[in-house]
Amino acid sequence: MFANLDNHLLKNMPIPKKSALAAAMSVFSLSALADLPTVAIDVTPKVSPPFYTSTGLGITKGDTAQEALVIWWELYMRHYKVKPYGKLDCVYLLRSKTDGDIVANAKLALDCNGGVNIYGTPGCPTGYAEVGSMCKIHGVIPDKNRAGGCPTVADSVSLGVGETFLREVDYLDADNSLLFFSRMYSSKAYSDINTISGWRNAYSRRVNYRNVNRVKIAEVVTDDGQAYSFTLDGDKWVSDPDVNVSLRLFKGDSGLNMWEVQRDGLVEIYNNTGRLLSVSNASGEEITLSYYANTDLVQEIVATNGKKLQLFYQGAFLSSMIAPNGQQFVYEFDAKNNLATLSRKDNPEASPVLLKRYHYENAKYSHHMTSLTDGSGVSIATWTYDEQGRTKSAVTGDDAESYTIVYNEDESVTVTRDQGQLTTYYFETIYGVRKVVRVDGDASSSCASSEALYTYDVNGYLDTVTDRNGLVTDYDYNRSGKLVRRVEAKNSPAEHTVTFE
Repeated sequence: MFANLDNHLLKNMPIPKKSALAAAMSVFSLSALADLPTVAIDVTPKVSPPFYTSTGLGITKGDTAQEALVIWWELYMRHYKVKPYGKLDCVYLLRSKTDGDIVANAKLALDCNGGVNIYGTPGCPTGYAEVGSMCKIHGVIPDKNRAGGCPTVADSVSLGVGETFLREVDYLDADNSLLFFSRMYSSKAYSDINTISGWRNAYSRRVNYRNVNRVKIAEVVTDDGQAYSFTLDGDKWVSDPDVNVSLRLFKGDSGLNMWEVQRDGLVEIYNNTGRLLSVSNASGEEITLSYYANTDLVQEIVATNGKKLQLFYQGAFLSSMIAPNGQQFVYEFDAKNNLATLSRKDNPEASPVLLKRYHYENAKYSHHMTSLTDGSGVSIATWTYDEQGRTKSAVTGDDAESYTIVYNEDESVTVTRDQGQLTTYYFETIYGVRKVVRVDGDASSSCASSEALYTYDVNGYLDTVTDRNGLVTDYDYNRSGKLVRRVEAKNSPAEHTVTFE
């Protein structure tokens, strides 16, 4: 195994019939959103799971490229007597590769030669339908639905797509807001070479490019696995109307093509193969990334003040991270490649202290997290899943909150809280993203208000919210997705307008 390589870059009580909200519902149709202008871009087929290798040792398959590779590596070590099964000392160097169905290549080094390609299965991405040689948007696109997107329950379940999500921050620098190390988990994680059994980290971001039948497609993948597709229109890269991310291809100082991504106030620079090189913001803060030789594994993240994060790996799996203060965070994976434990060493001589343990005990979905405990074994949260892999219950460790989730035939979602309160959420799919359009029932801590109606503009941004008393709040966003005006209690004596710079 390669001990010093870093991780390859590679959210039901019926509304009273005589309420103002019910009256508003009489003129509001959930299907009206289907009449929005459809200007979503078409994309080409892409390589998706299952992933596999095919060699003289046989065919190995996995839900991720890493799974297929790890199974092959075990066969290889046994067959050729590589440590710990023999005397040969070998490692593999993993990096992304775009060549037909190939998504990655593992090159062998030290006492071993050769390597293996990891392949994917070509086809239209989920949420698209094949029309001729292209893929047209035709439903929910899981990769566009942000982990933790509204509405949520238990701070860990996105009701729109029925996923469990976590965001864990291991280090946050006090002097540079861009220098941090966070890990994101999703039970419906984006499948690429940077995702290991549902887990990604803050530097798993990349740009994936493909040219199929002379149609050029670029895919911007964020740290939490949210993915946005762009197509080249003239000399501009364009995406769906609801995407407030910009993409630009330019020539770098070396003469090679580079990618610039602007989103959330950040400027991200990627090289011609899609590896993240730097991140900066308007405050002048910046970080730069370096990689282990011949791999897509991040080695260091360095801030302008000289502070740095150092990453180390075992094979394709992150094994530890050393923070600028000398603390070392240790990550261990189980036999199914799931992140199993998080420990910390306060200095090199200290013994590791167990901080978290992650459990995956679902027989059908081996990468779906079922519980989270602290270092003492005390439960922090538990989750269960239905036959389709959607989260069907969530309980906080101290039993302060428990939720049961039912996915109804009309695609609404009903949540029952521990005291029996019911809330039903209704959704429409707009540009592949599940948007809540109506909430019936008891108030909850979710970001969507109870007994309310929601509409969206032609770009997919929130347009109006009508509360249970019939009062309307009108929102205006610019094309970049920035809120520029909010009109409260619209068309009433209490109307009030707030503008934003």
